[in-house]
Amino acid sequence: MKYYRILFFLSAFIVFGHISCKKDIPGKEPGDKEDEVCELTHDPIETQIRDSVFYYSKLFSLWEEHLPPRKLDDIDNKEIVQRYTMKYCTGEEVLQSLMDLTPLREGKPVDRYSFLDRTKEVSDEIQEGVARSFGMYVFYLATGASDGDAELYVRMVDKGSPAYDAGIRRGTHILSLNGNTNIGYNAQMQKDFKDINEALASNKMDVKFENPNSAAQEKSLDNTQFDLDPIIVDTVYTVSNKKIGYFAYNSFINVGSENNRNNYYTDMEVMFDRFESENISDLIIDLRYNGGGSVNTAEYLANRLAPASADSELMYSNKVNQYLEEFGWTEPGDIFAPVHFKKEGDLDLTKVYFIVSSGTASASELLINVLEPYMDVKLVGSYGPDEKGNTVPENTYGKPVGFFGYPIVDEDTELYVTSFQMMNKDGESDYFQGITPDYHSFEGFFKDFGDTEEDMTAAAINHIVSNDFEPVGLRKMASIAGRKSERKVMVKDFKGDPKNYNMYKFFTNTSKGK
Repeated sequence: MKYYRILFFLSAFIVFGHISCKKDIPGKEPGDKEDEVCELTHDPIETQIRDSVFYYSKLFSLWEEHLPPRKLDDIDNKEIVQRYTMKYCTGEEVLQSLMDLTPLREGKPVDRYSFLDRTKEVSDEIQEGVARSFGMYVFYLATGASDGDAELYVRMVDKGSPAYDAGIRRGTHILSLNGNTNIGYNAQMQKDFKDINEALASNKMDVKFENPNSAAQEKSLDNTQFDLDPIIVDTVYTVSNKKIGYFAYNSFINVGSENNRNNYYTDMEVMFDRFESENISDLIIDLRYNGGGSVNTAEYLANRLAPASADSELMYSNKVNQYLEEFGWTEPGDIFAPVHFKKEGDLDLTKVYFIVSSGTASASELLINVLEPYMDVKLVGSYGPDEKGNTVPENTYGKPVGFFGYPIVDEDTELYVTSFQMMNKDGESDYFQGITPDYHSFEGFFKDFGDTEEDMTAAAINHIVSNDFEPVGLRKMASIAGRKSERKVMVKDFKGDPKNYNMYKFFTNTSKGK
């Protein structure tokens, strides 16, 4: 497998020994007596991690020409590597410094994605479908009752998680965390939301909460491991004599390879078989909080959704750096070879609707992008806060690139360097600023996924039956008046770890399913 071919093309990367590691202090040269000595100075494992990050970033990065050293062969020179890595304390600091050297887009380095995974969290969650968390995602919402402040609510809960088992749901109002009732937006903003972030990262959390039309209750949650279920809900509506399929999907957990499918694949097949048996004419896919995941799963969904006319046509191709191309990784049959449609199932749709937000990223965007040359793709987007706190229409996240995990030091430490960019049949892939929706709607935070009265879902249904995202006639006038008087605006979202907004290539068939 060419995932490991690099071991034969290049000399083995050796540990360069104990080096003096110092934090990079602006305005000072390495070696100044005033420099703060890193506590990991003589740690041989961290030394190897720092040097490995430097080595493999140069080798794998899509923007390697912007990274030191100028010549690839120089990464085998320990003096050159040490000259760079000795300025930093951790592997993460080395990686961030390299990301900062990538080309600027909108005034910021284009690589805002690469990361170091020290606990195999990605492999567990995306490849194996296992997570460890409370399973609830919170945000600040300004409502008419907020009196100038914004309050903490829940926008999504993972099925089977500790929060779900405690009765917490989408739209739940959080009243206190660990006994702290001073959790409003204004108070927490002064602390840079320290109390909220610490509570969500803790091993145990006491939560007092209130669901709509029910009394307040308090539960103690343990941060424990649970199996993920990415299909939040799937259903079929009958509206104006049309059969409309809908499913909300929150993560592209790996469905396995073509020859080694798993339980996640089976669940998807059951859902699509239902859509086919009910002869749906239209389909709405809710990806508003889906940050991506496995490319295998995006390919599976594309093959299920695309019309029969797309069979054998190009789905996407990959752009990689000159070294990976020289290694033959883009050749037919290899890791980054062009991918063609293999139509699956009997759905014969000409149009598909996606519900999206700024949390719709990576593999979600890939699915949208590869279908656009073959189908009429409609996007219903949301409004959200910008960096200045203003409410603005949102694009999707903006990540047409991805990576694969490469183990360094030990099997639990994996480096994910942004390594490939994916282009659809028409060569389109430059959506680093996100994909622009066809229509924007204020989100119905107190309506569950799949509720036909939830604003974004309703907009898609309206377009299916009337070719207009807004309701028609008197319903349209009443809807607009209602939204103006009862508008609820997201003020801040706690999206969590950036590595949840990514696109992963996996080269093994170890996914165990659920």
